[in-house]
Amino acid sequence: MKPRSLPFVLALTLLAGWLPPALARSPELPTITDLMGSGAIAPTSQPQTPSGSSELVNQGFTLLVQGRYMEAIAVFDQAIAIDARQPDAWLGRGYACYSQGNYPAALQSAQRAIALAPDHDAAWTLSGSVLFAMGRYADAALSLGRATTLNGNNETLWMLGFAHLLSDQATAALSAFDVALRLAPEYPDAWLGRGHALESLGRYAEALRAYEQVLALNPGDRVAQDRRDAVELLV
Repeated sequence: MKPRSLPFVLALTLLAGWLPPALARSPELPTITDLMGSGAIAPTSQPQTPSGSSELVNQGFTLLVQGRYMEAIAVFDQAIAIDARQPDAWLGRGYACYSQGNYPAALQSAQRAIALAPDHDAAWTLSGSVLFAMGRYADAALSLGRATTLNGNNETLWMLGFAHLLSDQATAALSAFDVALRLAPEYPDAWLGRGHALESLGRYAEALRAYEQVLALNPGDRVAQDRRDAVELLV
């Protein structure tokens, strides 16, 4: 089972429909409940934030836990109206907009959070996730690269790797997947990404070994099975 270290608020998601068939993945999306339980949602607002505004931010995240995204947006907007300097209010708003598929609004909220807290790794992750969903893979790689320097999370690195792949930057993608595997050597999604990168570089024997490693960790992985069978013909 792949590790779920979560030092950031934003869960990463790569839905199968966003990617070409050979790259399609649909990893589990950790819930806001899990993130709150892990202590990942930490206050980043300035100490003088009005208590009423902080309470609204907490209420907004509670609504996110319940999947009540429109209500959460309304509550975060109330918090922002009281104190627009709260990065977590903008972050929560961005996550809710992202979950609703409103990517322009989500990106705007992520950018506001970053402006207020330039080292807020969750905001950079949100930015990268939104840009990825919008098909702006090179821009997504820039935001996700910043996030990885702040949190070093292997899932962020994995998404960064696919952003590089879809920007025709297979060498950079391979580097991201290799770092992810140094953090978690039994991370099947990173092995799969490594296989894709090596395949793109024409290094078919190494790609075959990567796909076989995926199947050793997760024998039912259909994408790895298909890519292994295709690469075997090229070795």
